[in-house]
Amino acid sequence: MAYDHGYGKDWTDVLVYRREGYTTSVADYHSHAYFEVNLIFSGNIHILLPDGSMETTESHIVLMPPGAPHYIACKPDTLYSRQYLSFSQAFLEPFGAHWQGLRQVFGKHGRIVKVNDAQKALCGRLMDGILQERDSLRKSLLILYLLSQIHSFHTGGAAPARPAPAYVTEALSYIGRNYAQKILAADLARMLHVGRTTLMTAFRQYTGSSLNHYIVRYRLKQAQRLLEEGATVQQTAEACGFGDAGSLIRLFKQVHHTTPGKFARQ
Repeated sequence: MAYDHGYGKDWTDVLVYRREGYTTSVADYHSHAYFEVNLIFSGNIHILLPDGSMETTESHIVLMPPGAPHYIACKPDTLYSRQYLSFSQAFLEPFGAHWQGLRQVFGKHGRIVKVNDAQKALCGRLMDGILQERDSLRKSLLILYLLSQIHSFHTGGAAPARPAPAYVTEALSYIGRNYAQKILAADLARMLHVGRTTLMTAFRQYTGSSLNHYIVRYRLKQAQRLLEEGATVQQTAEACGFGDAGSLIRLFKQVHHTTPGKFARQ
């Protein structure tokens, strides 16, 4: 359930990235080993944290500390645009008390902060400055300034968020651990001590996806990773819970409009 987005290979201290489209790059419940600041410009999105969730079309900042699982997914009816800043746990440690005070803005399990147009524009400019800056010290100071601004937004009023039922996040975690196995809604509901209809209704409400669709997309994400690492189509199908290569090929083509074999060669 952890994604590193190239951490330790493509980058080690700071990463700033902008994404636009009608899908999210990682639309599943996951965590990572670094701090992340997501600035969401637009989109019809679902946000799910361990102790809060939200469906919104307004601009927000989603702050994630290391190890906290989260889920950000967009509906394909609205352009999804976000810029995110990731930085390692060690990068701001030299700033001692200043950093220790500001890291509280991330919360224990993440935090959602609503921003207006002026705040959104300011954070976007600061992230652009961090991306363009080459000096490590100035880059650190820009991040601290960005976090101080977000802290002032947060203290002015946190975004309203309602906690998802525990069985929803437990279902997401279970899928992340057991995606290679056969997962039936009735069995999962029984294990979580809720009714099948209750689970499926709440799952869609808090993730914006049906349970079966989420499982398929999660397996396909793992399949992409294995194919990139050199696994065969049959090996990938067996390892990701598709059962046979034919099922993987059919579903892969539906979503990615190409076959797993072509994807691996590209």
